[in-house]
Amino acid sequence: MAEPKGIDGRSRPGLTIPWHLLKLVPLTIMAIVAVVALAERALFDRIAYLAGVSWGQLPFFDAYTPLSWFECMERGVDITVANPCDTRSHLKFPMSYPPAWLWLNFDGLGTVHTDTVGLVWGALMLVSLAFLPVPNTVSGAVAFLLGTMSHATFFALYQANFDIVVFAGLVLASRLAICGGAWRAGAYVGLALFAMLKIRGGAVSRYSVSVPISGSPAG
Repeated sequence: MAEPKGIDGRSRPGLTIPWHLLKLVPLTIMAIVAVVALAERALFDRIAYLAGVSWGQLPFFDAYTPLSWFECMERGVDITVANPCDTRSHLKFPMSYPPAWLWLNFDGLGTVHTDTVGLVWGALMLVSLAFLPVPNTVSGAVAFLLGTMSHATFFALYQANFDIVVFAGLVLASRLAICGGAWRAGAYVGLALFAMLKIRGGAVSRYSVSVPISGSPAG
């Protein structure tokens, strides 16, 4: 029988606990929650409330925002000034994220695809959990479970928060960096690109004052 190994690949005599199975725990729980959401909405709303989601908060709320940007871009609206396509908010906030988000636009993509985009983002984040380092101690296992099953994680998935896209991208890029060679160079590029998705502020938005209808940032 092969000797158990830890996260660094070195032998760990006496390490017999299958820590890699821990990754199935959050995936299983999230799958159960998804089934509950589809079958028993009242119970799901209660779970969401206990997780910190306000009553009446619409699911995938954050995913709706960039989709409304794309709709306005197709209409020739300058989204750095106002976003009239955001019908969920009476404030009509202009785009406050970097132009890198506009690279995700595809022809015909709009707010009607909010649920689809939210589900894809959530699935991407859950899949990325499989690429996290495997804990090889009890304290590491506890930290992993607390982090992946916390109310903050649930809230981020429920909202389809931008951070879950960035998180998934950084995890996958980090795993590629371990491979070395050309993979590592590509990983560094990926890390930089995903980091660009998180830069906020009006100063960044001013770099994309003119947004062409085609959907690509002005340059």
